[in-house]
Amino acid sequence: MSVRALRIFVVLAEELHFGRAAKRLGLSQSTVSEQLRNLENELGVVLFERHSRGVSLSDIGRTLLEPAERLLDDQTHFVHLARAAARDGATMTLGTLAGALPLITDLTAAAAAAGISLTIRTVTWPEGLRAVANGELSALLSVLIDGIPIPTLTSTPLARSQVVVVMAQSHRLACSERVGRRDLIGRRVLVPAGFLGAAERQLGSSPNGPEFEEIPSIPHATGDILGGGSVALSLAWFHRWWQGYGLIERELDPPIVASIGLTHRSSLSGEAAERMERLGRLIAPLIGGRG
Repeated sequence: MSVRALRIFVVLAEELHFGRAAKRLGLSQSTVSEQLRNLENELGVVLFERHSRGVSLSDIGRTLLEPAERLLDDQTHFVHLARAAARDGATMTLGTLAGALPLITDLTAAAAAAGISLTIRTVTWPEGLRAVANGELSALLSVLIDGIPIPTLTSTPLARSQVVVVMAQSHRLACSERVGRRDLIGRRVLVPAGFLGAAERQLGSSPNGPEFEEIPSIPHATGDILGGGSVALSLAWFHRWWQGYGLIERELDPPIVASIGLTHRSSLSGEAAERMERLGRLIAPLIGGRG
């Protein structure tokens, strides 16, 4: 039984039409029909009931659909892990949050000087965790939050940075050197995807705290912040990003300090683990100089 035949079964079950299924699969309709017949003969079952208007799943087909989908998911996961294993021996792919973009040039240069072939992708925190878990990324560089929701991952702290409030220069909070937690009560405060729970634990939530709004990343809301409609929580080590847009920062009073580090697969060993340690040593000086 081939993976191709399973995929034909699943796609046809979704489309219930040979023509549409063939178009999705990039195959001829006759190939789809032949592969399906071969699968049914191999299994000794009838997966679909054929009729003039198309097809419908048989009782056995409905029973086997979910296991087939799981097998395809497992095959996809296996391919990602295999590619990750090959990549760990050659190129490392690092995920970063969008606010870290100004560091990419320095980081790429430092990696090249150390003999590490490094590719960098910008992701949100939830996207990055999933990509590390399925092998698309070697690691994710971001703020570290207690309790990673994926048990196969672990984190290596590299530096610490103060949490700051980013705002337009014309914002009424800009006249103060620091922003007290009471100053944020009732205000619209933007936080990057994945960090809402941590922000609410530290600062409370409406009506006795800020009116938090979760967004894909802080750069997505630059126009909103510049217009004075909101402020955002970020880290001091991102300062090169918002200074480039004419935004300013204010420290919180009392201060909140967060850890920054690499999240990676806990199963790394041997040379792959050594390369991750080398990458961490390269990154630490670049992010530890401020905050």
